[in-house]
Amino acid sequence: MTGSCLDKLLKSIGIFLSAVSSNRYLREFLEVGGVLTLLEILGLEKIREEDKKESIKLLQVIANHGRKYKELICESYGVRSIAEFLAKSKSEETQEEVQLLLDSLVHGNPKYQNQVYKGLIALLSCASPKAQQLSLQTLRTAQSIIGTTHPSIVECVLKVLRTMHLEVQYEAIYGLDCFEALGRQSCLRYVRWSSQSWRDSD
Repeated sequence: MTGSCLDKLLKSIGIFLSAVSSNRYLREFLEVGGVLTLLEILGLEKIREEDKKESIKLLQVIANHGRKYKELICESYGVRSIAEFLAKSKSEETQEEVQLLLDSLVHGNPKYQNQVYKGLIALLSCASPKAQQLSLQTLRTAQSIIGTTHPSIVECVLKVLRTMHLEVQYEAIYGLDCFEALGRQSCLRYVRWSSQSWRDSD
């Protein structure tokens, strides 16, 4: 299927799924493996970035229909596929659409909210500064929902502070203030790390 054909097809599906009386269309779309197809599109190298963004928007529409649809996306290994796409995407506009989807999946989805939370933490080690920035922003929301802080988040956030990208540093520092369970231990570790970095640069 050519890029233009796929683009038209995805946009047409979006019109039906966004309609006021869309429940029947949504059910039929899911019955034929719609979610798996959309997730598969995200991982195909030959598919255009614009088409992948349309797939993300369709997943947003599906997730917005409620908890059981969010669970379906997560049960289909959606968090992993979506997170990997966020890390690899070259379009900031597309990455912001992915952030909206991950934020939706962490709300009203108690069965899989921890899975989304861990996926966001894993993204902190990716090579994309924009993905790191968006992940840190969404992590603050996820943290407020989940409450308990994952042990690995300390090291991950501290490592992100080494970046040369100021917008990522800002989100990381702001994040340390928001993650209650990090507490004094993280602050002390950050001070020690900063001191060592300055000494090494002399």
